[in-house]
Amino acid sequence: MANDKTPLRDTAPATPQRAQKSVDRSTVARRRVIVGIGILVVLGVALFFLLGGKDSPLGTVGGIFSNDPEVPTFAFTHVTSGYEATVAGANKDAQNKTSDEVATQVAEPVTSLFQAGYVDPSSWGDAGAIEDLFTDEAQRQIDANIGVLTLGADAGATYTSVQPSTSNLRVVTLTDGKGDPLRAMAEPEFVAIATHTDGTYSKITVTGTLFFVRDGNDWKIEAFSLNRDEKPVEAPVSSSPSTSPTESP
Repeated sequence: MANDKTPLRDTAPATPQRAQKSVDRSTVARRRVIVGIGILVVLGVALFFLLGGKDSPLGTVGGIFSNDPEVPTFAFTHVTSGYEATVAGANKDAQNKTSDEVATQVAEPVTSLFQAGYVDPSSWGDAGAIEDLFTDEAQRQIDANIGVLTLGADAGATYTSVQPSTSNLRVVTLTDGKGDPLRAMAEPEFVAIATHTDGTYSKITVTGTLFFVRDGNDWKIEAFSLNRDEKPVEAPVSSSPSTSPTESP
């Protein structure tokens, strides 16, 4: 019939040659996408290094090119020990041994206090990050002294990082007649260089006394008296913790 039209051309499967051409086009397209991504990655890495690792468009991909400075691990440069006897004629050898052991034990919570309070930006001003270092009674005094126990509640608005410098700790143990520990007193001298959000620097020094009491197998802070001093300094010559920047007049 004159009006009949065969639908074979519209519905017939593609010939092997046409099918192969479709596969070839898909393969080429995938290769172009892969090459394009590769070029973007290479350009991003190159830009990262050209900018000194700052403001790279890949700066947040998987944390590989993170712009956040690495958090230092704080440790006291020198830890010294001593003892105070509560009775006369106590065994000096036992007291010396006890004082050395207690100094090592007490240094751990004091180190944790400054690591969380001053060195680690994620816990600046965070009372919860340090409260386990204190007795239940002493925990009530943390919020009122957050500006000396830590870098401060609003430290993130002023500082970008803190690099510890040479710091010392002296621990004196109060002993009984057998040389066993009763209390301990820690005298830290924490020193660090702080980098400010405006590109300036300051030297932070924290000194004073932390009073410790045994709590099971742990030593906890039962009282404290700390002082914080901060002075502007010139930019450090290097990022080394031992660098001694020049204090501004």
